[in-house]
Amino acid sequence: MRRPKEAGLLPTQAMVDRYEALCGLFEALWKELKELECKDPALPLESLKLKTAGKLMDAIREVLALEPSSAFLHQFDDAPLNIGTAIVVLSQYRSALEQFKARYFTLDMTGYRNRWYTREEP
Repeated sequence: MRRPKEAGLLPTQAMVDRYEALCGLFEALWKELKELECKDPALPLESLKLKTAGKLMDAIREVLALEPSSAFLHQFDDAPLNIGTAIVVLSQYRSALEQFKARYFTLDMTGYRNRWYTREEP
C-alpha cells in the first residue's frame, strides 16, 4: 500500500465522512445477505433489497471513484439475481472499502495514533 503523503489525490473530509456512513449501511446489508446465503444461496434477491443495494453501491462508487479498485465495481443487472451472486458482487465492494481505509487511515507518527489523511489534513 502506498503511503498517504505520497498519494497524488487524498480524499476530502466530506468523502471520508460519507465513507464512514456508507460502511455502516454496507456492513448491515452484508450481514443480512450472508445470513440468507447460509440458508440457501440460490434464493432470489427481493426487489426492495436489490434497489436498496443498488443505491448503496452507487454511493460507494462515487466515494471510491478515484481509487484503482473502482474499475472493478460493477452494478447489479436488471435480471433476477440470487443471493449467492449478489454476495460475489458485493465482496468486491467490501474489498474496495477495506483498501480505501487501509490507504488513508494510517498511523500518524507525530501523534502516534491512527487518523485519516485528507486533503484538508495531509
